[in-house]
Amino acid sequence: MLLDRFLPEAVLILDETRFPTQGHASVGMARQSCGALGKMANCQVAVSVPLGTDTTCLPLTWGLYLPQAWIDDPVRRTAARIPETITSQTKAELALAALDRVRAGGGGLTRRPGRCGLWAPVTSFGRRSRRVACPPA
Repeated sequence: MLLDRFLPEAVLILDETRFPTQGHASVGMARQSCGALGKMANCQVAVSVPLGTDTTCLPLTWGLYLPQAWIDDPVRRTAARIPETITSQTKAELALAALDRVRAGGGGLTRRPGRCGLWAPVTSFGRRSRRVACPPA
């Protein structure tokens, strides 16, 4: 398995990436802070979980953040083919769901002391984050 080549040195990374977009039809596009541009701009936000080492980064899964305006607009949802089953999720909730998908895939991922961290304040994730993001050794 490809994943085995990176273990045990690899760590899971939680990342939020903002993609500048043009126009208004890009799914999830909203005017918000865009780090890539260093200013407010139209952009999409993805929450991803790559596996990283000192020399390599392997994307494992990701989720597209949908602002509430997209969730509440049936015309936009239909045009973008967003299923009705998709509901509003915070970026922290997207990150936890992504971690659940990675853990469900197995691959021998375990916690090592000093190698577990979160990209947002722990209060954003609550008690569950410590259990999901940092499983017992």
